This record gives sequence, structure tokens and C-alpha cells, in this order.
Amino acid sequence: MSSSHSHNQNPAEIRNTSRFCIENPQISWVLLIGTLIWGIYGFTHMPQRKDPDVPVKQAMVVTRWPGASAEKVEELVTRTVEKTIASNSNVASIDSTSRGNVSTITFQLAGNLKQTGQVLDDIGGRLAAIDDLPDGAGPVDYIRDFGDTATLMLTVASPKADPAEVALRAQDIRKAIEEARATGAAGTELPSSVEEGMPRPPDSAGVVGKELRRGHSQARYDFEPPRQQPLAAASPSLAKEGSNPSRASVVFCFSPKTDRRLIRLAGQDLMEFLRSREAASDLRLFEGTGFIGIDSRTKLSDQQIFHVMGQFLSDNYPQSQVHPDLWAPFIVRDPSET
Repeated sequence: MSSSHSHNQNPAEIRNTSRFCIENPQISWVLLIGTLIWGIYGFTHMPQRKDPDVPVKQAMVVTRWPGASAEKVEELVTRTVEKTIASNSNVASIDSTSRGNVSTITFQLAGNLKQTGQVLDDIGGRLAAIDDLPDGAGPVDYIRDFGDTATLMLTVASPKADPAEVALRAQDIRKAIEEARATGAAGTELPSSVEEGMPRPPDSAGVVGKELRRGHSQARYDFEPPRQQPLAAASPSLAKEGSNPSRASVVFCFSPKTDRRLIRLAGQDLMEFLRSREAASDLRLFEGTGFIGIDSRTKLSDQQIFHVMGQFLSDNYPQSQVHPDLWAPFIVRDPSET
């Protein structure tokens, strides 16, 4: 009978939350808007910190007693230390482990504590005042910072360059390569040295000479070049392979805010490496805003040049020094195709 009655019940007599909201839309809208305002207020006033302050509520006490059995350690050391810790009313729980030669006690403070420093200091003072431990036991090692929270910081790289920026940088690179090759073709000698620390105009794009290498050994390890995958070592015989020598420019792009002096030092190291491997000749270093490159005469193919560069990077710059804002290097043979 009850089942038949429920099936024949008039829908208008059914009362639930959905019907209440439909019959009272004004109240429903007020509740919805109030919930949204409450959520926005809570989100905007939520405390935010790069390094959150997480109060440490745990500590450990280690007491050594060389030569004592676990039973004696439990009876004469662990219980004494436990009583001292429990004398503070803010201690919520105590866990102890007694083994031969050592007693280990871990305790946790009450969860409602906001500031734990004074409580931990008080417990530390009481532990330091213990004077009834058996001969040979101690000292009491109070460890209160093992529960510190380690924060993992993630580095966010700059946004990708838009097509307009890439086009402008390509024009500067083409101009710098043409200037470097024209300077060499005209027979103009490149400067043999440039005084270290002399600033260069930020919008310059041209040939720069080889700087004095004295005092550069330490700075080179601060440079963070783009990393290629480890490749096979290039041998000097590579310079004898391939067709007739042609000019090729290896270009590195980076953020305009990067210290160009360190990158210039790394470029000079790469020039010396290429020269020592007989991989290239007539090397010229050029640079501009956001890029630096090496133009040279070589018989190597692009893949062989990358092999040599991969060996240079793996030998001189570890993976930890790779900066996220540095672009992967590329090779330009015809400046018009930059």
C-alpha cells in the first residue's frame, strides 16, 4: 500500500531544494552572488609567500650510553628523558625507541600552536638541566630543526620570442655576418686584443677581436651556453674531409639582458678549440644585441660542426650551467637565407 501511495503522490506536494530554488529565484540569486563574493574575497585575501612559514612541531632527543643494554637504556635513560619532555603541557605525543647504547625519543607539539619557538626553547632548557642520568650516559643531543620544510623552487624561463622579434634578430645576424666576411675579404686586420672590461655598445653588430685570455679561466665556468646532446668526439682528420672549404657561421642567440662579456669569453674558447682540432680556419668573432657567432672557413658539414661543438660543450660546460633563456645554436652559410 505504501509503495502504491508513493507512486500516486502529487508532484506539487514534493518539497526539495530544487523546487525551493525554482519557486524562490530571488533567494537563489542572492545566495549564489553571496557565495561568489565570499569566494573572491577569500581568494584575494589568502596569504601567499614564496617561502611559506611552516612552524616546526617535531623534535628529537638522542642520548647515548655506550656499553649499556636496551633494558638499562629504557629504564634509566629513556624514562627520565620522557618525563622531562612530558613536563611541558604543549607536548601532544611522545614516541621512544631504546636500543643498546642509544635512546631515541621523538615528540610532537600540539597542533593548535602558532609559534613553536618558545616551547621548543623551554623543552631544550629542561633537557639541559637533567643531572640524574647514570654515569657514562649522555650528553643529551637535542635536535629541533630536522623537521624544517624544504621548498622546491622552479625557474620560469622567458616567453618565446614572437615572429617580429625573430625577424629583427635575423636581420641583425645577417648584417653582422656580411660585415665580418666583408672585413676579412677587404684584407683588414682584426684587432688582436681588446682590453678586458671595456664596454661595447649594446646595439653593435660587427667583428670583435680576440680578447686577452689572462684572468679568464675563472670567468669561463660562470658562462651558461646552450647544450647539445653529447656527440662523438671530432678528430683532426675531419678538417680534411668534404668538398672545397666554404664559409660557415655558428650563431648563438640569448636574452639581450644576459652578460655578453662572459659569452664572448666562451666564444673565444670555442674558437681556440676549433683551431686546435683543425676544424676551421680564418675564424672571426662577431656579435650583436642578443646574439654572438663565429664565422670561419671550413670543409666540415653542418653535422660535423655540431659534432665538434658537442665535444667542446661536454668537455667545458656541465649540464647544470645551461641557462633556460639560451637558444640552441644554428649554422648559417648563406647570409641571405638567415
